[in-house]
Amino acid sequence: STRRLQPRRRCISSFGARSVGTRFVMVTRSIQLTRASGMNRFQGDLGHQRLRRGDETVADLLVNIDVDDLEKGIGFYVRALGLKPGRRLGAQAREMLGASSSIYLLENRGGTRPFAAATSSRDYRRHWTPVHLDFAVEDLDAEVARALSAGAKLEGEIEERAWGRLARMADPFGHGFCLLQFQGRGYDEILEAPPVRRG
Repeated sequence: STRRLQPRRRCISSFGARSVGTRFVMVTRSIQLTRASGMNRFQGDLGHQRLRRGDETVADLLVNIDVDDLEKGIGFYVRALGLKPGRRLGAQAREMLGASSSIYLLENRGGTRPFAAATSSRDYRRHWTPVHLDFAVEDLDAEVARALSAGAKLEGEIEERAWGRLARMADPFGHGFCLLQFQGRGYDEILEAPPVRRG
């Protein structure tokens, strides 16, 4: 059966950066507060935002990653990305700390169905999904080398973009992820100008 976990209460700060082992943060420098459409919007200089209604967070993001071997998964994410093991949540789940959102590794056997009506089963060979994780790092070349030494695969050449550099990778469980190094103003480099109102 698929395991679903509850987060620690208030475990993520306004931008999710943790005080313990933080390596990957969504915003690394200045933050300013603006208001738009009744929402408070925190804007960082890399263009990442988190929306809040008043003093209440709209949602905290939790990341669940299925693996077929929990100890192997813990070892990979420690060595490849510098995450730190957190709470052990039973025999088949482990919290991983150090990213801007909590990551939970869930051990589920290959060939099992993720939910009752699923038409396909878990497959830990390389697979594509419409959702993947991006980890923003300060030194892309060093972090790619680190991930490769831990067992990740680099899929194609490192790409240069207007906002920075990108490495497409896969973990030992067939999940794709990217390592990003922002440059200049980050995603703000590709912001579209608002339409000009006439009349």
